[in-house]
Amino acid sequence: MKKTGNYLTITFPFLLALALQIVGAFWGVIIYGVVMGIQMSAQGTLDMNNIQDIANGALNPQILLGISAAIGIVDIVVFSIWLKKQKKSGDILVKANKLNAKGIVLILVLGVCIQISLSIILTVISNLRPDWFDGYGELIDSLGMGNTFVSFLYVGLVAPIAEELIFRGVTFNKARKYMPFLAANFVQALLFGIYHMNLIQGLYAFAMGLSFGLIRRAYSLIGAILLHMTVNIAGMTLDYILPEQILNNYLAVCILFLVTGAAVTAILVYAGKFIKNIKEEEPEYLIDSYDDN
Repeated sequence: MKKTGNYLTITFPFLLALALQIVGAFWGVIIYGVVMGIQMSAQGTLDMNNIQDIANGALNPQILLGISAAIGIVDIVVFSIWLKKQKKSGDILVKANKLNAKGIVLILVLGVCIQISLSIILTVISNLRPDWFDGYGELIDSLGMGNTFVSFLYVGLVAPIAEELIFRGVTFNKARKYMPFLAANFVQALLFGIYHMNLIQGLYAFAMGLSFGLIRRAYSLIGAILLHMTVNIAGMTLDYILPEQILNNYLAVCILFLVTGAAVTAILVYAGKFIKNIKEEEPEYLIDSYDDN
């Protein structure tokens, strides 16, 4: 029973993050409606038609993106405090190497290569099974993902910091107390995938979560945040990074996929070997097993 309870506590950060999303979205829409209602009332233009306009405006992609950014900032505050408490209580057993210049370069290259490889895979799958991407396309459109300042603020900065604190920070630390690294990394990546609440997003978020967890283990939480930021920003600027002539050339895309895929594999393998140089304190699940004997 004790072990079951320990495993269940691993999901607490995930559940809290979901609760903050739901509550934040609800109150964000309510506050937007109240502010717009007061503004229209002061101008003497508030009527039933305008009330409907306010309701529609609350679903504007940029408004939703702004609300998401605000929720993300709350996440950063809440989970930074939680992470700090973990450090004070000695709950963090996961150590990492210091992030040096070489590590930063590797992470930046890895992030760009992950995004390029992912974009190619998604493009191929969407051409083969476009029906799988109906909900995904609507989700991206509804969030107003584009090259606006709010998009960059949320996608490039706030979301990576918040999500890394939640999953590679608090969740991973809790999981690592009760299970080996590979299992802990799998669990945090799985929760990270579910957190996105969309099949397509969830699948590639799970795969990226495994990579983020490996980098967190090798280069600390800062390394994971940097990788997450790089992947997201590369996704927003991919049209500028890759000329249209390359994207429309089948042979060039195949070569690009092979090169970026090889780079991703090589860097992750290097990071995996780099981990072997790190010594950790003995996890609680091993101590319990000794006690049982």
